[in-house]
Amino acid sequence: MLVNGMPMLACDANLEDDCHETIELAPLSKFPVVEDLIVDRKIMFGNLKKIQIWLDGQADVKMPEETLEASKCLQCGCCLEICVSFTPEDEFVGTAGMVSMARLLSKTPQDQSQRTKDAYQKYFYTDCGHFNACHQICPAGMDTAHLAVHSEAAAMLINGGADK
Repeated sequence: MLVNGMPMLACDANLEDDCHETIELAPLSKFPVVEDLIVDRKIMFGNLKKIQIWLDGQADVKMPEETLEASKCLQCGCCLEICVSFTPEDEFVGTAGMVSMARLLSKTPQDQSQRTKDAYQKYFYTDCGHFNACHQICPAGMDTAHLAVHSEAAAMLINGGADK
């Protein structure tokens, strides 16, 4: 939800410091309101399904540090709320999709990675303004800037560094 205009997890909001002030609560604005402060985040999950970024049959693979960082994502939508590039109508999936792509790019064999790179370029990297507001707002404390750099580097390695 929005607490005094800032996206955060309701369960993690520290209101003690603000108890002498008026506290304004509102639903996230980039998602349809279901009821009161409850929003429907289907667009976020639909975007992840649309770009099909998941690991198939690789549960026993040892994951690199960037993948472990990306696995902290709560899929809460706070990053999308603060992102100036994300709107529910566009193809840009925002950080919620980028962290999944970081996981996938780090473990997908290069000969199978072109579709992943295309998805990364189309749905995340080309529209990201790199303002890092997602990094500052992430309730899980993910280093989204590091993940973005790692993911772009991994995507550039596909096809010997050739870019579209």
